[in-house]
Amino acid sequence: MSSPSSKTSPPPMLLLTLAAAVVVYYFVDPSDAGRIPLPQCPLRLFTGLSCPLCGMQRSLHALLHGHLVEAFSYNYLLVPLILLTIVIIIAHYTHTKALTPIRQLADNKKAQIAALIILIAWGVLRNILSI
Repeated sequence: MSSPSSKTSPPPMLLLTLAAAVVVYYFVDPSDAGRIPLPQCPLRLFTGLSCPLCGMQRSLHALLHGHLVEAFSYNYLLVPLILLTIVIIIAHYTHTKALTPIRQLADNKKAQIAALIILIAWGVLRNILSI
């Protein structure tokens, strides 16, 4: 049985899911509630507070239409998060020596905890500053 790090390409289901999400968020404007209903943030729905990911759907829609400033205005975290995710996926599924440190960092428990702390801190900060 091969280990996950020995894979050379992403699983087809991952690619299919990502492609489907891109198509949906390209054609469906999450700001237009009258069209296809997209999931709402449960935290915002029940408490009125924004979670760290609130605005991601609108931000992704704007980004897919080339509206970078608008995408940032919905959630400052989306663009860096997408870039980081792409780099981590590429590092995970390739054996390029230059990407070994990124692969090791992504697998590091302390780095994962730090990322979670940053995500939570962003959620708290955006509610304090109302952004």
